[in-house]
Amino acid sequence: MRYRRAAQDLLIHWIENNPVGFGVNWTIAMEAALRAISICLFLEFVSPPATMDSWWLAVTKSLWQHLIFIEAHIEFSHFARGNHYLSNVVALFCLSSFLHGPGMTKRQHVYRKLIEREMLLQVYKDGGDFEASTGYHLLNLQMFTTAFLLIQRQQMPMCSEFADGLRRMYSFLSALSDCRGRVPHLGDCDDGRVELLSDDLEQMFVSKREDRYSLTVSGQLGLGQALLGERYDGHNKDVVWYGFHAATDQEVPSNTRNKRSLVFSDSGIVIGRQDALEVVFLAMPNGMKGKGTHTHNDKLSLVAHLHGQPLFIDSGTGCYSRDAKTRNQFRATTAHNTIRMDGQEQNQFSTSNGSIFIIGNDARVSPVRVEEDEQRVLMSASHDGYGRLGVIHKRTVELARPAILTINDYLTGIGYHTFEMCFHLHPRWYVEIVRAEGRKTQCYIKDGSITLELMCEAAIDLKMTGKTAEVSPAYGLVIKSKVVVVQGGFETMLPLLSRLIQTA
Repeated sequence: MRYRRAAQDLLIHWIENNPVGFGVNWTIAMEAALRAISICLFLEFVSPPATMDSWWLAVTKSLWQHLIFIEAHIEFSHFARGNHYLSNVVALFCLSSFLHGPGMTKRQHVYRKLIEREMLLQVYKDGGDFEASTGYHLLNLQMFTTAFLLIQRQQMPMCSEFADGLRRMYSFLSALSDCRGRVPHLGDCDDGRVELLSDDLEQMFVSKREDRYSLTVSGQLGLGQALLGERYDGHNKDVVWYGFHAATDQEVPSNTRNKRSLVFSDSGIVIGRQDALEVVFLAMPNGMKGKGTHTHNDKLSLVAHLHGQPLFIDSGTGCYSRDAKTRNQFRATTAHNTIRMDGQEQNQFSTSNGSIFIIGNDARVSPVRVEEDEQRVLMSASHDGYGRLGVIHKRTVELARPAILTINDYLTGIGYHTFEMCFHLHPRWYVEIVRAEGRKTQCYIKDGSITLELMCEAAIDLKMTGKTAEVSPAYGLVIKSKVVVVQGGFETMLPLLSRLIQTA
């Protein structure tokens, strides 16, 4: 009772000190939308009395104000709409489910249909979110899950395409998660949530700030298991808050995470596994059909885990509007494990403070191709982001023995061009350059008893350096790491071979 009273006092204090339409908390409809959903969830834990007292009347009035505000400022666009608009319609469906009065039943019907329409628009048939971002995939998954729960609890008719889309979104997230329930930071990630689950709270209180990792999703996967009756390899710490019992692994069928290759062709992502190595290969189309603001220049990049531990990583996001330089640094080509040509970006973007959510649609990717047999997994794709320079980049990634990872890059163009190729390492790894220049360059990558040899070869002189880099495992958190950079110049065509071998 004491905690309930404290929470009620906190909510009424906020309402009294933040009148509708005034201040930063009423800047955009999405802000009001996510807040309204949280208030409704809180009310689920505070059963309404037989008669409304002043507290309930004040909260009810505030929810009505939220509904009117969101409707008046709804973030709809015929040009491009994504997570902002989705949050608006999910909140409006939620509010019209909690509020009673004239027009609410009609609103419920309208907003449920709009949510179902956004599932068809914003989610690919393979389950990936069309914003080219794992962070926003998680946020949109939470919003669609909220809508699914509301539809289910009210025993409303459930659109089969909506339910199937939600299952595919959970399967996509599960496939990308590692043994610790962590998903690579692909594209933007600002740590936005509909509700904070136990994973999120635990990340806030880790002993060392640099150990935080925002895309830890075991709790969300566990909720999906309880909700949909499919195994996504999540934990069940949070499910009781949503009215489910703690399902055991025996109660749900196993999924296909143990396959040696998983292809998400619409999303442009392939997951390959060979022995102790797992690689996520990226050929993601630019977000929102080329209009997306959360796309990074990560075409033909890869993320790799060895023995369940991160090896090659995505650099993350850093921040958005607080620091334009950091914003652009983390979405740039050199922040990813791919190749930059002539000092240019795959997709061009402005460096001005007013353009931090604008990025070009230069880099069109080919469909990913996958070959698999008992000895190897091979993944390949190409992109034309450097077409304005007269260069096409094609990459083939092979997982096989004796080299645990082989990367073949083919650069074709007209005239003379320079390139730099990056391998961003998790902070736990140490780099020792053995052969810095020549047609074959070489370094050792070490972590405790594990030593890896990275060799890069070409028919031209190369230069390999190990540099200090920055990575962002959580929004607003930037820590030091290492990056191996290979540079060179060529005319007309260049095959570039990179091999990773475990020596100890």
